[in-house]
Amino acid sequence: MSVHESFLSAMSKFQSSNPNLELPPKSFTEMKGEVVEFHPNGQLSVEFPFDPRFTNPMGVFQGGMLGTAVDNVFGPLSYFVAQGPCVTLDMHLRFTKPFLSRDESILVRAEVKSHTSRMLVMDASVHSKQGELIALATTQFMKLDGQLVKPLR
Repeated sequence: MSVHESFLSAMSKFQSSNPNLELPPKSFTEMKGEVVEFHPNGQLSVEFPFDPRFTNPMGVFQGGMLGTAVDNVFGPLSYFVAQGPCVTLDMHLRFTKPFLSRDESILVRAEVKSHTSRMLVMDASVHSKQGELIALATTQFMKLDGQLVKPLR
């Protein structure tokens, strides 16, 4: 079983306890995320291919879509660490270089830096296939109580 398949199998356990959850989210699947490294205690790395559907008029991958890729790594990682649903309170993304078609793909590597009973703080780096730094991100997530999950649908 590949790392990606193991990750999807582990995610399905969350769905069995709450069928209202859609895991992984549609945006993760639409962006063709492929899990390449997974440590449920606090680290997740996902590769995303360059997709011309998500570019600006100059052919550069849009910053907002890059943010979506990062959030698609932070989100699932938060579920594993918190053992349940979380929501993004804030996310800061700093770009260092554009993501271009010649880069082919990016690797988003996220890691939990702090974990309390209600909050998670995580960092992420985004590198091109060639290893060039494209962006850095930080985020805070809040854990949801079980009763809060159903009304969100």
